[in-house]
Amino acid sequence: MILSKKIVFSLFLSMVFCFSTASSAASNDDYELALKSFYDQKYAATIIHLKNALRANESHIPSHLLLAKTLLAQGNGVVAETELADLQSMGVDFNQLVTLFGEAYILQDKYQQVVDVVTSGYRGNDIESQIQFIRGQAYIGLNQIRYAEQAFTEALQLQKDYPMAKLGLAQVMMIQNQLERAMRYVDEALDSYLPLPNAWIMKSVLLQMQGKLPAALTAINKALELSPNHLQAKLNRASLYLSENNYQQALPDIDFILEKIPAEPRAKYLKAVINAALGDDKGSKEKLNEVINTLNAVPAEVMSNNPSYYYLAGLTNFQFGNLDDARRYLRKFLKLKENDLSTLRLLALIDMQQGDFFDAKNILTKANIYFPDDANILTLLGNVALELNNIVAASRYFERVVALVPNYSPALENLARSDMAAGNYKAAIKHLLSKSTVLADPQDLSMTLLLVKSYIKSQQFKKAVPLTTRLIKAQSDNSFFHQQHGIALGFSGNITAARKEFLTALKLDPNNIEVIIHLARMSVIEKKYPAALTRLQQALIQFPNNIALTIEMADVYKISDDLTQSQQWYEKAFAYNEKNYFALTKLVNSYIENKQTKKAENILIEYLTQQKEDSQARVMLGQLYLLMNKPHEAIDTFKTASDNAKDRSQVLMFLASAQLKIDDRASAIKSLNKAIALDDQRLDPLMMLFPITLQQKDQARAEQLIYSITKLTPKQALGDLLSAKLAMRMQHYAKAEKYYKKAASINNNQETVLGLFQAQSKQGKHLQAGKIIRQWLTTHPNDVIADISLAENYANLGNNIKVGKIYRHLVKKYQGMPIILNNAANLLYQLGGKQNKQQALNYAEQAYKKVPKNVDIIDTLAWIEARNGDIEKALPLFRDALVIDFSNPEVKYHLAMILFKQNRKNEAQKLMIEAVKSERDFAEKAAAKQLLKKWVRH
Repeated sequence: MILSKKIVFSLFLSMVFCFSTASSAASNDDYELALKSFYDQKYAATIIHLKNALRANESHIPSHLLLAKTLLAQGNGVVAETELADLQSMGVDFNQLVTLFGEAYILQDKYQQVVDVVTSGYRGNDIESQIQFIRGQAYIGLNQIRYAEQAFTEALQLQKDYPMAKLGLAQVMMIQNQLERAMRYVDEALDSYLPLPNAWIMKSVLLQMQGKLPAALTAINKALELSPNHLQAKLNRASLYLSENNYQQALPDIDFILEKIPAEPRAKYLKAVINAALGDDKGSKEKLNEVINTLNAVPAEVMSNNPSYYYLAGLTNFQFGNLDDARRYLRKFLKLKENDLSTLRLLALIDMQQGDFFDAKNILTKANIYFPDDANILTLLGNVALELNNIVAASRYFERVVALVPNYSPALENLARSDMAAGNYKAAIKHLLSKSTVLADPQDLSMTLLLVKSYIKSQQFKKAVPLTTRLIKAQSDNSFFHQQHGIALGFSGNITAARKEFLTALKLDPNNIEVIIHLARMSVIEKKYPAALTRLQQALIQFPNNIALTIEMADVYKISDDLTQSQQWYEKAFAYNEKNYFALTKLVNSYIENKQTKKAENILIEYLTQQKEDSQARVMLGQLYLLMNKPHEAIDTFKTASDNAKDRSQVLMFLASAQLKIDDRASAIKSLNKAIALDDQRLDPLMMLFPITLQQKDQARAEQLIYSITKLTPKQALGDLLSAKLAMRMQHYAKAEKYYKKAASINNNQETVLGLFQAQSKQGKHLQAGKIIRQWLTTHPNDVIADISLAENYANLGNNIKVGKIYRHLVKKYQGMPIILNNAANLLYQLGGKQNKQQALNYAEQAYKKVPKNVDIIDTLAWIEARNGDIEKALPLFRDALVIDFSNPEVKYHLAMILFKQNRKNEAQKLMIEAVKSERDFAEKAAAKQLLKKWVRH
C-alpha cells in the first residue's frame, strides 16, 4: 500500500520499538506446515510442527501464538494461559491476546476473571464482538443471565452475522426454556459463511432437551464430521450414549478426552459413572471448603464531660509527636466547635506532617471559608498546593498573602517558590527583585539564595556570580556559600575558579559531601574517570555506607560504560537503606537498562510491602508493568497509587494511558475527567482527552475541551488548530479549512499548512491545495511530508506519470528514506512494465531493510513478491506483519489471496471474512467482498 504522510511518524517509531519476529527459513517452513495441520484440525501434528519451528527459532512469535490457539482448540486452558502470559512478556500487544485469554479463562471456569480482564474497547468490531461473546459466556457461568443476553446482543450489534453470538443467545433462550427461539438462533448460525461445529453441538443439545435422541445423535455426529477431535462434541456424544445406557460406545469418546486432558473434571465424572455401571467400584471424592468471616466489634469511645479537654489532649499529643492520637482528639473537639481556627490549623499541620495533603487541603479549604483573609491559612493552603503539584493554585494563595501583607518577605519568598516550582524562573526573579527584598535588603540571605537558584535555572549564570560573591563576603567561612559560588562560576565557564571555590568549601567543611561530588563530576566532565572514582573512594573511607557517595560511584561507572560495576554499586547504596527512594529509583532504572525487569519488579514489590503509602514507588511499579507489557497489573497499581499521591492528576493520566493500552477508552475517559476535575488549570489531561473524543466523534465533549484549552492558551493558535481537527473528523471540510487558515494567521507552521492542504483536497480543491504546498516548499524545500503531499496532489489530479517522476527524484533527494521508497515501490508496480516492476521490488527491499518492523512496508514487499510468484518469500513476511498489527485487514486480504491459490482454502476463507468484516477501510475492500461471495458459492 502507498504510505501517506499521516503514518510517517509510525515509521520512525517502528525503528525504535518493535517485536522480535525474525525467522529462519526452517522455522517458517515448519510454521506453515503447522498452519496446514491446524486448519485441517490435526492438532497433534500441529504441535509437532510447532515444536520444530520453535527449536529452530525460540522467539518465533507466530509459532507461539499458534501454539496457544492449538492448546485452546484442544481444550487445554491451563497451559494455553501460561503460553499467552509468555507471549505477553515477549512484548505481544494484549489487544492481540485478549480473546485468547478469554477462551483460556472460560475453559478453566474463571468467569469472574473474564469479566475483570476481558473488557470492551475499540479494537474493531470483529474483536469487540468476540469479546462480548466471551463475556456473555462468563455471565452464564456466573448465572447472570440478563447480563449474558445483553453481551450477546451487543456482539450482534457490532457484527450482524456473527454466528457465535447467535449461539450465545440460543444458550440464553435454552436457560429460559424458550426452546423454539433457541433453535431459530441455532439455525441462523448454521446459515453463516462457515457452518460451525458448535452450532451442531447446540442443535444436538436442543434436540436432546426435546427428547429427540436419534436426531440429537445425528446432529452431534455432524459436528464431529466437521471437527473429528472436538472435545466438547465427544463429551456430548458420550452423554447421549450414556442416556441410552450405551456404556461401551461412550467409553472411547471419554478415553479420548482424558488422554488429551487427564484432569478434565466432567470427563472424569462420566468415566466414573461408566466404570460403576461396568462393575468398577472406584468413585470420586468431593471436598467441601467453608469460609468463616468474623467481624470485630469496636467499643464506642468514652465521652468527656468537658469538651475543652479534647482540644487540650489533642494539643498535648501533637507536642509529644503522638499525631494519630492528636488527630483523634481534635476531630472530636471539632464536632462540637466546627469553626475553631486553632483546631483547623492544627489538624491541617498534623495531616501535612503525615503526608496526608489531600486531607489537609480539605480542612484548610473549610478554614478558608470561615476565615477568608487569614494569612496563615492562606500560606498553609499554598504550601499544600505545592505539595500536590497544583502550582496555579499555590501561586493564587501566595499572591493573596502578598496582597494582604505586601512588605512581608516570607510571603514574597513563598510566591517566588511557587513560580520556581512551575518552572517560571523569570517571574520568580521579578518577585525576588521587588521592593523590600534582595536589592533593598542585601542581608536577607535566604532570598538571595532563591535568586541565585532562579538565575542558574534560567541559565543566567553571570548574573548569579555577583550574588554568590555577596554571599561569601557576608559569610566567608560558610562552606555552602563557597559551594554555590563554585556552581555559578562553573556554569559561567570559569572552571579553574570554580574548582578553587569547591576546594575552599571542602577545606572549610571536610564533611561537605556535595562538594566532593561536585569535584568528582568536574573530573567526569573532563573524562578523567579514574580521578573521579579515586576521589569518591577516598571519601567513602571517611564516610562508609554513605548513599550519596555510593550512588555517585555507580553513576561514574555507568558513564564510563562499566554497567556491571555500576549495578553493583547501586545495589550497595540501596542495601545501606532500603527505605531510600532515590537509591531505589537508581537501582530500578539500572535493572531496566540491563533488561532485568523481573528483578526491578521484585525489588519494587518488596519496597512497597514496607512503604505502602509511597505513591511515587507505586507509580514506578505501574510504569514498569507497562514496560513489561502487563497493562492490567499497571492499571491496578496506578489505581492504588492515585489514592494518596501528591499529584493525583498526573497519576490519573498514567492510569488513563494504561487503560488505553487495553483499549478501554471508557475507563480512560473517566480517569482523565477526574484528573481535569482535580486541576482544571492543567493543560495535559485536556490535551490527552481531546484525541479520544475525536476517535469517538464526540463533538460536544470535544468542543468543551477546545473551550477550556483556549482559555488556558489565549492568543495562541492551539484552539483554532484543534477546532480544525474536529471539523476534519466530522467531515466538515469547509469548516476545517476556515479554522486552519485562522490558525495559520497566528502561527503558520507545517501542521497548519498540511492540515489546510488536506481540508482543501477533501473538497476537491486540488489546484488550490497544490499551490499551498508549492508555496510552503519554496521556503521549506526539505520538508519530506510536504514533498509527499505534492506527489499526492498530482495523484489526485490523475497525473500518475508525474507522480512517478516525483518519487524517483525524492528517493535521491532524501537518500532512500523508507516512506519514500515504500510509496515509490507501490506506485511503480501499479504503473506496470518490466523495468518499473523491477525498480519497485528494489525500492521495497531497500525500505524493508531499513525499517523491517513497519507493517505497511512489510505488506508492500510481501505483496510485490507474491504477485511476482515468489510465495516462499511472501508468506513469512505477511505472518510477521500480522504479529505486529494482528487486525490489519489489507494484510489479511493479501495473505488470503495467496493461500487460496495454494489450495489452503479454510485459512484463506477465515482471513478473507475477517478482512471484509473489519471496519478499517482499505483500497481493495469492495473487491474482497465480491471475491468472498464467489469463494462461499464454490
